[in-house]
Amino acid sequence: MKPVADPPRIAACQCGALSARCSGEPWRLSLCHCLACKARSGSDFLVNHTFHEEQVELTGEASRFERSGDEGHWVHQYFCATCGTTLYHRIERRPGAITIAAGCFATADLPPPQVEVYRERMMRGLGLSITPPPAQE
Repeated sequence: MKPVADPPRIAACQCGALSARCSGEPWRLSLCHCLACKARSGSDFLVNHTFHEEQVELTGEASRFERSGDEGHWVHQYFCATCGTTLYHRIERRPGAITIAAGCFATADLPPPQVEVYRERMMRGLGLSITPPPAQE
């Protein structure tokens, strides 16, 4: 008898026109304070879940915004043309990976970030309590 697989997690934009069906666990769970993630989320940080592209089934038509990362590599951000939600991004430095914005999953039952990046750009006075504490990059 085969073991029953965990149900996939579904991430979607606000209007539901763009979605990602993610199977298995992400291989990278990160909390980012970079200026681009702050602008993308409208918050002081963004929690990202990175999957191998074969773990993700995308549905709907995404618009793409292209920018350069801090080290000059390309970043492609994909968003819903109707509601504007940025659902996922791909970066040159992680070929074969799709990073989903964790806030687009309609559940609080998500694993915590394992890595925190750009902590030096965190808003003063913001206190985050993550258990266990993520590694700093």
